[in-house]
Amino acid sequence: MDNFDFKKYLAEGKLLKEEEGFNGNKSNKLPKDLSVKVVGDSLSVLWNGRDIITSPIDNEGNVSFSEVYSKDDLEENGYPEGFNDSNWKDILGKNHHFVEIINNIGGDVEALYNRITIIVNASSLKAGSVGEKVYGTDLENDILHFWNTLQDDASESNDEYEAEWDTVFFIEEYPEYEGMENQINQIIKKHI
Repeated sequence: MDNFDFKKYLAEGKLLKEEEGFNGNKSNKLPKDLSVKVVGDSLSVLWNGRDIITSPIDNEGNVSFSEVYSKDDLEENGYPEGFNDSNWKDILGKNHHFVEIINNIGGDVEALYNRITIIVNASSLKAGSVGEKVYGTDLENDILHFWNTLQDDASESNDEYEAEWDTVFFIEEYPEYEGMENQINQIIKKHI
């Protein structure tokens, strides 16, 4: 660090940029098993490539996700008072996707008796999906993701049905690719 020029560092605005990216002890990145898919004006969080929660992006650029627990479940697990600001992470567990999102990306939490809601900036959530492709922006990636999901669903069905490609169903899931059937079919022939 002998040749470090602090004035140049400040002049280039690097200190400000680093502070803007720093959010307490947050890494600003999602864990590797969580990624993001954007379709139209909605955002989904995926765990190992599978949709787990979806929310429309509101006018302020935020998404909100909620889970509701029964009174019986809360009482059986030792929380008869339900969710509150100090126990919601304990109830959900440290590896729950809500906890990982808030710990790593940040956001607001609304803890009401049997409902937990997190509110997160959609851009921060998308940016936190570093190392993962953001679904909804790459046709080939979306086709492969869709195909893998079909195969997973077929294998989970105890071989009740076989995975088959269906372009119409794909376009229903990814409406931004409507009218691109020829490109879709070329990619299908290449990979499937």
